[in-house]
Amino acid sequence: MKKNMIYLALIFMIVLVLLYIFMPSGILIEPNITPAEYLNSIPYVTIFNRWIIITPLSTIIVYALGIQIMLIGSLFIKNHQTVWGISLLFWGLGTLLAGTSYQGLGYELKCRDLIFCQFTSWFELSYLFVTAISIAMMAIAFAQEFLNKDHQKYLIRYAKYALIVF
Repeated sequence: MKKNMIYLALIFMIVLVLLYIFMPSGILIEPNITPAEYLNSIPYVTIFNRWIIITPLSTIIVYALGIQIMLIGSLFIKNHQTVWGISLLFWGLGTLLAGTSYQGLGYELKCRDLIFCQFTSWFELSYLFVTAISIAMMAIAFAQEFLNKDHQKYLIRYAKYALIVF
C-alpha cells in the first residue's frame, strides 16, 4: 500500500507541474471583461496593499470546509480506513484549490496585469484533477466496503480507468 501511495503522490505532482507549464492561457471570458469591470461586479478586499481577495466571506467558508474535510480524512486514516481517508484528503485539497481559484485569489490568477480576464487558471484545472482522484478513491473505498468480491473488481477497475481517462 505504501508503494502505491508513493506512486500516486509522484503522478499527482507530475500532473500538477504539467498543468502549470501547459496551462491554456489564451482562453478569455466571453464577453471580454477587463480587470476593473471584474472587480466592480463582485465584493473584494485588498490585503497588504498587494493581493486582492474576491468574495472574502465565501472564501473563508470554503477554506473552513476544505480543512474540516481533510481533518475527517486524517481521522479515517488513523482508524485504519485508509482508502476512505485518502479520498477525503483529496476532496479537502480539491475544495481548498477551488476556494483559491473561484473565490480567494481568482482575480490574482485570472485578471491581474492582463488586459482582459482569463476564463480559467491552472488552479482550476488542478482542482478538477484532484477532485477526480477523490471520486475514484471513493468508488474504490465503496467497492471494498460494501460490495462482495465478485462485484468489487468491476467498480475498482472502472474507477481506475475513469481516472486515467479523465
